[in-house]
Amino acid sequence: MWFFGFFVSSTTFSLNLPGDFGDQNTESGLPASIESWISDNLVLFLILAGAAFGLLMLISLVFSTISRGALVEAVIALRDGESRDFSSTWRTGLSYFWRVLGLVLLLFLISLGILLAVVAPAGLAVWATAVAAESVALTILFVFFVGLLAFALLVLLFVPLFIVWQLALRELVVNGEGVTGSLRSGYRLFRRNLGRSLLVLVIQVVLAIAVGTVVAIVGTVYGLLLYGMVEAIAALGSTVATAATTVVAVVLFFGVAAVVSGILGTFFSGYWTLAYLRLRRENDNVSATGSG
Repeated sequence: MWFFGFFVSSTTFSLNLPGDFGDQNTESGLPASIESWISDNLVLFLILAGAAFGLLMLISLVFSTISRGALVEAVIALRDGESRDFSSTWRTGLSYFWRVLGLVLLLFLISLGILLAVVAPAGLAVWATAVAAESVALTILFVFFVGLLAFALLVLLFVPLFIVWQLALRELVVNGEGVTGSLRSGYRLFRRNLGRSLLVLVIQVVLAIAVGTVVAIVGTVYGLLLYGMVEAIAALGSTVATAATTVVAVVLFFGVAAVVSGILGTFFSGYWTLAYLRLRRENDNVSATGSG
């Protein structure tokens, strides 16, 4: 499940490796031959870089979409005592692919609409004030308050949207809802359990901060150890050994980072799935009591 959790997780890691080994005679740190080729074929380089970036984003979107549905179903199956392996989880994710993708795209459009509805008037107000106001201090003060108000409004709108997204995804998988149906069901579940839903999010934020702090500290120490190993080899003056050590360091760092990212993605996906099941069960109990 960690494989799928990696694509769900938004954890990112970085490692600054030394750039002073090999035949590097340019200020950018790139080998002279590479920088010369880039400068001579700039348009081609930009096209290739853009295509590579687009391909990576597409692959990431596909795996992320598959992983979201797969993890939700796998957690529910494991809770019910069923077994899941990679192939069965993968097939499950594929079966939900188009509906999950539709939900992702719909929520993206809603998010974009909210962003434009808030940012566009705020930007227009700032522009009008900057043109009309004669006082620079007054303009800066107005920009500050408008920016603060816009930020608060975005938080107020995007927090419920995030919760509805988490609940809607599980409505789609658990109850077989369509794209718009799952969104409506997720919203209704959020509205009926407003306090509990917000509490679930607050707990997640606290856990994410605590875990993120620990991961950042341990990751920094781990990265510095690998960096020191590369520097020690580079001090020996062997370009080949330094390059090989750098490759090993990068593989070790990002390999561990991928595992940690997968664990965190799986944990938080399972956290929301179990929270959803509890909210749904309590909501069904209340409905049954009311009917009785």
